[in-house]
Amino acid sequence: VALYGRWDSGLWDDAVWRLVQMAEARGDEKEQERWLTVLIEAKETSLIIGSYDSPYHDNALMLLGRLRARRGDLKAALKLFYELAQTDKSRLRDDALVQAMRFAARAAAFEEACHAARRLLREEPKSRFVPEARRFMSEKACEP
Repeated sequence: VALYGRWDSGLWDDAVWRLVQMAEARGDEKEQERWLTVLIEAKETSLIIGSYDSPYHDNALMLLGRLRARRGDLKAALKLFYELAQTDKSRLRDDALVQAMRFAARAAAFEEACHAARRLLREEPKSRFVPEARRFMSEKACEP
């Protein structure tokens, strides 16, 4: 991976994702976070417009957010979940918002959890997580 770099190989993203998977299989969260960060930070700038993220970018944000939340770093986890939720084309937008809600609630950060639930209801009204967000808002008396 380091020898060729991202732009010299069409398999770079696949190789780094495989390193993430191998670290996970070994239970090495530190190494897993290292490779996830490499994937997230790798962007190719277009000469015409925009940039290109790795095809694993969204999955990397989600997994790194979960790792940070599990480690107890709610602020870092929420930043990653909300970054993923900003991506209009991501199929993981609603997953990111429900993860933000769940982890904030577990950390007793109920105002933040209510915020994530409101965003989910507003931004992803057809999500499979809508019933869970509604239940949460009702149970915690979140303002609509």
